[in-house]
Amino acid sequence: MVDCDWSNQIKQDVSDKLNQENGEPQQMFKVQLNCRSDNTTLCNFINLAFERASKTISTVLKINTQIVVNATIYNFCDGYTPQTCPPDLAARLGQAGPTMIYALEDDDGLERLYPQALVKQFQFPRNPKFNEFDIDAEFNTKFPLWFEESGPIQQFEYDFFYVMIHELMHGLGFFSFWIQAFPDVPALIPAIVPKFSETVNPKEKILNSDLIVKESALDKSMIFLSDGSPVSSVTKYLSDFMIKNPGRSDPFEKFGDKEIKMLTDMYTLANTPKSLGILPRGSKNFVTDAVILETAIEPFIQGSSISHVDLTTYLNTSDFLMMWKAVNGKTIEDLIKDGGNYPGGVIGPKLKSILETIGYSSEENPNPYKPNAFKENAKSSAINLRFSYEIIVIKANYEL
Repeated sequence: MVDCDWSNQIKQDVSDKLNQENGEPQQMFKVQLNCRSDNTTLCNFINLAFERASKTISTVLKINTQIVVNATIYNFCDGYTPQTCPPDLAARLGQAGPTMIYALEDDDGLERLYPQALVKQFQFPRNPKFNEFDIDAEFNTKFPLWFEESGPIQQFEYDFFYVMIHELMHGLGFFSFWIQAFPDVPALIPAIVPKFSETVNPKEKILNSDLIVKESALDKSMIFLSDGSPVSSVTKYLSDFMIKNPGRSDPFEKFGDKEIKMLTDMYTLANTPKSLGILPRGSKNFVTDAVILETAIEPFIQGSSISHVDLTTYLNTSDFLMMWKAVNGKTIEDLIKDGGNYPGGVIGPKLKSILETIGYSSEENPNPYKPNAFKENAKSSAINLRFSYEIIVIKANYEL
């Protein structure tokens, strides 16, 4: 199984090439592929896999504005020896995330961070200047990848389509911004960002605004599974506290015992099985309707914990795709069959309901929720936070 955390060069615009050859209308997923491999067959197979993913996603979701993916395929350990390649890099199959996120006000009065791919679907009357790419994705050729054109899959191989479409889901918005801001502090906090800033680069040490915390679009629907109450109540308290106690310094220096306990409690829950979930819009009973998030990883792993569904609950079900561990030696068709042959294919019913909840349109949900539109100062809402969500290989199943 695989953990999801996240020569010659062949550059190709997959979607445009296919459209030119087939005379088809513009695909709503455009992929700029940078395949850094001498193996032209591998690069061609990757092209075909992206074409398949584009059609799969466009069948489930009604994409009204083209989503552009910057995909790079290479050996993550290039430049290292087997002894010096960092273990987390050596074990990573793929990683992806939005290139830009935007602060938008939700119907509960809180501003949350929405990925560019989703913001484009809202088609607001006024928008900031978007990045050229909506999603950055990277995939590791260090591992044996299987493709539909390859023949029978071997036990040590990984279905590239599975890895790739999983990562694209993260780029579309399946991620939490509850993070461990400081590795040596057992506490989780929503993303710490300047209250007002045109763009934030994590490498910049000087911020031009007071700090505040903001959740992701997905976090709006996160609940405590113990009683169904919203996790956003904690975020609102922290946000109000930081507004009343403004400044640019480390917020942990200002927090009192009550605030610190909230953050350490969240860390504890993130390491406690079946403690957090996502309640899709329109749900009536949190006990039966909530999608259980992955909180059984101990210790907490950034990019894997919380930002995936619970492995023990969704293994061998129709909603296997967003588990933090993927399965080697099985094709995506095998996994769909193991999950009960769901008619919708790889994007299971619970995942689909989550995508609809955060704002994507579908045939069954043509008018999804939208946050409030950008205000006059829309450009100040753009934030560049470089988080990615990874798939990591377990050594027991593949000898690194």
